[in-house]
Amino acid sequence: MSSDQARYSTSATSTGSIKTASFRANFTTVLHNPDSGLTLWERVERHLVKEEANGRWSLEVTPYQLLTSDSKELLLESFRRTDPESSRRNRMALDRELIQRVPDEEEVFVTIDEWINKIINYRRACFSFGSPEGEDPETAVHFYLAGFSPGAVFDWLFPWLNYRYHEAPDPEGNGEVAWHIFSVELNEIGIGFLAVEDYFRTGAPPAAMTRSLSRLKRTYLTPISSIGF
Repeated sequence: MSSDQARYSTSATSTGSIKTASFRANFTTVLHNPDSGLTLWERVERHLVKEEANGRWSLEVTPYQLLTSDSKELLLESFRRTDPESSRRNRMALDRELIQRVPDEEEVFVTIDEWINKIINYRRACFSFGSPEGEDPETAVHFYLAGFSPGAVFDWLFPWLNYRYHEAPDPEGNGEVAWHIFSVELNEIGIGFLAVEDYFRTGAPPAAMTRSLSRLKRTYLTPISSIGF
């Protein structure tokens, strides 16, 4: 290893980009030394980033991750996969904080917007905590989905929730948008995900993870069943 490979770092001012990089998109930083021709790369991930009190952040770049014509396989391994299994894993990981929040709230609601006269009819979902009227805009998801019922939205975006109607749209309504409001709770997928996440964070042995799962089931899983459409 040459002396100029010993230590490299990059820094920037944090304006929410670290959270974005960790939960909403993939970012890779590339450093190039035009004098030596050395080019290094590193994934921008929360556990690799050091955030400073002054709003700046820094990232130490692994000195042996050279960017060359032979780097393709390693780069592809580091990027998000697009197969269905990986997409489901990624979506659950992106929703981790929201999944963790649901059992901590007394009541949780999901409102789904349906555009009545559009072929691609479902276009937005948003969570409310405590009251269905108090939507949290930070939880809003905008999408385009053609479906026969709101159940398709839960199957696609929120497979970790059990749901039942809190308020159905007025069948006599003449508006362009119908609002489907559901009362929701974690289902076994959500509860199991929290137990596994607890294991990832704490490194608890399997027996402790099993106890954690049992505790979650006793505490949070109440008889609310998802309805079929």
